[in-house]
Amino acid sequence: MLNRLIHIYKAKSTLQNHVSSILKENIKKIDAINGQIIIMDCKSGEIKAMVNLMNTKSGIKPAIRQLSEPTAFNAYSFIISSIGTR
Repeated sequence: MLNRLIHIYKAKSTLQNHVSSILKENIKKIDAINGQIIIMDCKSGEIKAMVNLMNTKSGIKPAIRQLSEPTAFNAYSFIISSIGTR
């Protein structure tokens, strides 16, 4: 059981790091103010990775608070994807 938990933790950590580096690259590429990525298993609702970065004068850093307000499109996307998995 413990070995399985360690394996799951390492996999999530690797995914989190990979998502963070992809977001960082794209924030630099388009010179965005901030960026957010949430990867979720639609069947279970489990959050697999979540990254929120902001572009500051001193570089790209983890965002302390959410800078952008959720849009209606995001809410509808979530509802539609949830309905589509049933």
